[in-house]
Amino acid sequence: MKVAFLFNFLPEIGGGHFKRCSNLALKLKKHGAEVLFIANKNNIIKKFAKEKNIQIFSLENKKNYLKNKEIIAVLRKIENLDLVIIDDYKSSNREEKLFSKHSKKILVIDDLNKNKHYCDYYLNYSPSIKKENVKLIKNNTITYLGLDYFILDDVYKTKEIKINKNIKNILIFLSYTDHRNLTGKLLKIFSQKKFDKYQFHIVLGINKENLFNNYKKKNFKFYYGVKNLYDLLKKMDLALGSGGTNLWERFFMQIPSIAFQIAKNQKNNIDFLLKRKCILKSKNFKKKNVEDIFDKLLKNKNFYLNNIKENQYLLDKFGSDRIIFGLTNPSLNKLRIENFNPIDKNFLFKLANDELNRKFSFNPKKIKYSDHLEWFKKRSKSKETKIFLLKYKNLQLGQIRFEKKRNFFEIDYSIDKPFRGFGMGNYIVNTTLLNVRKKLDFKKKDIVAYVNNSNIASYKIFKNLNFKIEFVNKDFTKFVLPKIKL
Repeated sequence: MKVAFLFNFLPEIGGGHFKRCSNLALKLKKHGAEVLFIANKNNIIKKFAKEKNIQIFSLENKKNYLKNKEIIAVLRKIENLDLVIIDDYKSSNREEKLFSKHSKKILVIDDLNKNKHYCDYYLNYSPSIKKENVKLIKNNTITYLGLDYFILDDVYKTKEIKINKNIKNILIFLSYTDHRNLTGKLLKIFSQKKFDKYQFHIVLGINKENLFNNYKKKNFKFYYGVKNLYDLLKKMDLALGSGGTNLWERFFMQIPSIAFQIAKNQKNNIDFLLKRKCILKSKNFKKKNVEDIFDKLLKNKNFYLNNIKENQYLLDKFGSDRIIFGLTNPSLNKLRIENFNPIDKNFLFKLANDELNRKFSFNPKKIKYSDHLEWFKKRSKSKETKIFLLKYKNLQLGQIRFEKKRNFFEIDYSIDKPFRGFGMGNYIVNTTLLNVRKKLDFKKKDIVAYVNNSNIASYKIFKNLNFKIEFVNKDFTKFVLPKIKL
């Protein structure tokens, strides 16, 4: 697969586009894709492309560079292009139609959902985005919507969360560009003597080294040219930052924080986590407002930390893997079923609290994370419970569980939302029954499934796999697979 990324990196738009394109590009390279960059002239992009052996076509620096005739000239030069990935807020159907003449497929990455798009794939990981609100011209466009597709840097694959009781280390990071010098406003506030007991770790934007000279304090440590923040975030107790990509990185690392909206596309992110009481928001950079919000965070750190834990299922490390899974569409015979691992507890919690799964359950109420951990602890030690996961490489696709009752096994399965409609429900049930029933004592007992009558997909699966209907009421149908006669 040959893939060209089309994006811009200018001070007024920040580095988010470059960051997510570079992360997705590296993941595609690992899957054997040939990757190219078509971007504005920028030393950071140039250096990255050289280090990662990515061919780059540099364009003149223009705010609306998508209208640059150079792009068409470049696309014409590239032979057998399979996919163009466009990451620019000004991209619309007019440019996309032109580009589609030079590539088999077009993928658009969007945050604002303002323009109409002409594309084969549409990616928008805003947490509250809904398909019916997306403006698409082609009826068959495949959509990747919501946090399931958030592109997290690969370094976050190893999640090491250590919660400190005492508050000492505090991160300040607003933007890689910070062309309005908002970091300087925060440094002026926290340079007061009353904040000397805290160690502030300040990540500077491009060409902001002069801030170091203006604030020479023992409790201020500056960082410049940071490629990723993972190693730094591991040490932080609190954070102050923007509502862009780093907001989700802080959330993933379970760091209570204050968010500042410094761009329009950050509003949905901030509002989403505010509603769940996972963060605090500062309306502005005024001294009194920032101090009041900071004091509130200090006093209520554990409250926000607990809320972050309750909502951890919303974000994981597999967003780019899900995108690539959709682009490559691997066959079912490349999937595998394996025993669950303790690290899978958050994935199981995510499935349990999925809106559709709750709708089809006996008890439709949301499950608390603390209750899930207690349930998981008991089930993981129990010899009466067998849990298996459906995976593609390291990507979790679904789960199936067998609970041993007095004279039967109860079966329960669920497929993660992005992978429904591809026959995986039938695959996980059928394959597990074939493999597991022979090895364990499942063959000595009936296997029972209780299916919500509204769950048509599961109803068909159990019926087609020769489960017999034992009884039906207004809510559920009981399916039974009789024990094997020895």
